[in-house]
Amino acid sequence: MGKDKISILIVDDEEMIVTILINFLSEKGYEVTGKNDPVEALELLKHTTFDIVFTDLMMPHVNGMELVKEIRQQDVDTQIVIFTGYASVDSAIDAVQQGVYDYIKKPFKLDEIDKILTHALDKLTLQRENESLHTENKRMLSQITMLYDISNILYQVREKKYAVEMLFDTMAESMHIHSALICESQKGGQEFKAVYMSVNPKN
Repeated sequence: MGKDKISILIVDDEEMIVTILINFLSEKGYEVTGKNDPVEALELLKHTTFDIVFTDLMMPHVNGMELVKEIRQQDVDTQIVIFTGYASVDSAIDAVQQGVYDYIKKPFKLDEIDKILTHALDKLTLQRENESLHTENKRMLSQITMLYDISNILYQVREKKYAVEMLFDTMAESMHIHSALICESQKGGQEFKAVYMSVNPKN
């Protein structure tokens, strides 16, 4: 996962923290957005998604858990890291149990940010690879089902013309094929001759 494709949101009502993290992470090649107004951050999250979100837990008007709730309502795989003071560590632990990736106690060092960001990105990468694999498995299962349907067509329909028409329809619907060609073997399988061709009029 290239850094130029990673988007990060920093939310903290302490403007200095936001500025420091924007500079630190931008220099490392990430695409960083910073907000020291949590209300603005909440509005931003309603129409923009990020790969990673760092947010303070205790902020005026809108707290960090409200931002977490907004992110999770979108059903995205954003990894969230909470900033917390020593007095609110228990709240941060509760946040982790509610889907936050991890928390960092204030005051923190930049190498702590770097370390936890690396781990969060590793988890994000693995999660997206698993989702991609799941999608591919579903596609392959669909293809197998389609082939089974085709074999049933070929065995059950005696009239070749109708069988071919049904075959083309099945492939067009299941595989979104624009056009297809069927060949028959001749001379003991040494030659093939095109005997049917179909173009999907919907494409």
